[in-house]
Amino acid sequence: RQTMKSRAKANTLRGGSRSRSKSKSKTKSKRGGESKKRSKYREFMAQAKILSDKKKIKDSEWNDRQEALQKIRDLVQEGLVDLKSWPGHIEPVFRKILAIQLEDLRTAIVKEVCSLLAEAVDILQHRGVELVRFFIPYLFPLLYVTIKIVSKCATGCINYMVKTIRSYDVLPELVAGCDDVMLSANLSNAYEL
Repeated sequence: RQTMKSRAKANTLRGGSRSRSKSKSKTKSKRGGESKKRSKYREFMAQAKILSDKKKIKDSEWNDRQEALQKIRDLVQEGLVDLKSWPGHIEPVFRKILAIQLEDLRTAIVKEVCSLLAEAVDILQHRGVELVRFFIPYLFPLLYVTIKIVSKCATGCINYMVKTIRSYDVLPELVAGCDDVMLSANLSNAYEL
């Protein structure tokens, strides 16, 4: 007992116990960061499940879907797109659920999806080129919809994404979508590199 006490006292005098407590606190903070990342991932997957539920889309339960989109937008703002699992696990689900929502012409849903896409592209910047390339073909048909709010949201979303990305890699999708002369004239003003 005496030797253990004297060792502990000597260790304290050298500052050894402090370094142990610091390393423990670093370990705890790393665990805390990992648990936050896992909770973001779990929350995203829970919201994705709501958005991919075909029954809710058929039954026109759009309030639940709008809330889920808002929660995903909050997660994106909190760093969802910066997680290591974004490219392999989260982004494919993200693409799928938002594409499903864009096929529904409900104004509130389209507005929410467009603002979510703009937020994600704003955070991703040059890393978001593939995301933009994926969504342009889904947004172009919305430009021809007679619901003015939907077509304005789609136009604004395409314009914002193209201006933010500033990459020639999205040109093939833009050209493929520009069958109408007026439409291509409107979008050419937005695409100034």
